[in-house]
Amino acid sequence: MPRQSFAVEVHGLDVLRQKLDQHRLFGPIREEMIAKAARAGSDKAQEASKGRYGKKGFRGRVKTHIEQDGLVARVDIEPSNIRGIALTIEEGRRPGRRPPYRKLKEWAQAAGISTPVRQLQEDIKLHGTTGIHFMEQASKVADDTLRDRRPATEREIEAAWNR
Repeated sequence: MPRQSFAVEVHGLDVLRQKLDQHRLFGPIREEMIAKAARAGSDKAQEASKGRYGKKGFRGRVKTHIEQDGLVARVDIEPSNIRGIALTIEEGRRPGRRPPYRKLKEWAQAAGISTPVRQLQEDIKLHGTTGIHFMEQASKVADDTLRDRRPATEREIEAAWNR
């Protein structure tokens, strides 16, 4: 049985290899897209938490960490000693126990609530509280920002490739 062999010659492969070997061709564009989404999420978390943890909420305590060479952005509450209250604000408090008097009094005064603190404590003990889901809202804003930035990022990548 006769064998046939084919020779294929590819033109322009050296140019393609050179473009792909350029260090960080798409990195800055990708990182900018993810950083903008992380900023939008962080801003939303700070805005949605206003009045829930002091007058300013978690402003200044919401931190963004860029990881995995710019592919992942994490928005978190810092320092770690307030993450417990942040989780309670996010998810709500289940019925069963009274919240601390002093902290509740400070919050009620800052929020302008005239109901007696003991009555608030009993109400929270009986019914719990509902969460405001400020981090969930932040996640949705970040996802929307990524989705909205995709066409512009695609154009930037195309322009960088064609240079």
